[in-house]
Amino acid sequence: MSTTSTKPLGRRWLALLFAALLGPFALAQAQAQSQSPAYPSKPIRIVFPFAAGGAGDASIRLIARHLALALEQTVIVENKPGANGVIGMLEVARAAPDGYTLVYGSTTSMAANVSLMKKLPYDPVKDFAPITRIGLLPFMLVSTTTLPFTTVKELVQYAKAHPGKVTFANHSAPGHVAGVLLSQMAGIEMLRVPYKASSTALTEMVGGDVSIMFIDIAPALPLVKAGRIRALGMATAQRSSLLPELPTVGEGLGMPGFELVPWTGVAAPAGTPAAIVQRLNIELGRIVTRPDVKDELARMFIDAAPSTPEQMTEWIKADIDSRLIKAAGIEAQ
Repeated sequence: MSTTSTKPLGRRWLALLFAALLGPFALAQAQAQSQSPAYPSKPIRIVFPFAAGGAGDASIRLIARHLALALEQTVIVENKPGANGVIGMLEVARAAPDGYTLVYGSTTSMAANVSLMKKLPYDPVKDFAPITRIGLLPFMLVSTTTLPFTTVKELVQYAKAHPGKVTFANHSAPGHVAGVLLSQMAGIEMLRVPYKASSTALTEMVGGDVSIMFIDIAPALPLVKAGRIRALGMATAQRSSLLPELPTVGEGLGMPGFELVPWTGVAAPAGTPAAIVQRLNIELGRIVTRPDVKDELARMFIDAAPSTPEQMTEWIKADIDSRLIKAAGIEAQ
């Protein structure tokens, strides 16, 4: 046997011997490293199953930059919009479970779609390995300035006086559910107008083509500040620390219990090795809890809320069984 082939073998056994002296955990780690290539050894792709723009898109691009530095590897974010997130989710569900294709999921794509679609081509629980929740995106209720109401109470009064005239836009499952719940709790009739992207809905709201919409704060607030649309209330149980001066929708309705707070999180295809899931969980948790990243997420109006993989799994299951969708009585399409 040549000397070039014995040297690596000798180094490996010396490493294992040294690890054995340090303890069982170090020995197991050294054995794993000697038997498989280090992760990650090539670029990682994170699929965002919605259109570019908005807080979700901005937040995953921020996180991807930091993850690339932490892993010393390229991390690419790819938008795969369509069918309420189905196209992107399905692509990741079918990807190799090797940690190199991930998805930045949400309340819509990882929970609500189960109730909103009759033939969902993926199972959010069985087809994915949750890694961590990333953040909470409080919704605000906004309206056009072309109609004469400026508060939730006035919206309800106007809708009752003009049945069927108020329309609500939705570009996501949470927006759909929130609109139906508002209609039910207030006892008003509203016509739903679906959109593929929040940007399109906001543009048409500015023009007066749609009346109201529930949307995450980041894309709507600049238009509110510019006086092009109005902010009516927050879809949270208590006033949000992100916009403490804005009343909740529940306050406007004069009844508590109106709350809908979407979330985002990272997942991998089912079958991804536990060691990879754990590594990504640790790295993403460190990133999201860094003060500078938390501050930047807050500027996008996202509350950082990392979790363990197990906690995210339970969160998904709870939202799939959510009383809100059942209470809204929305029929699967």
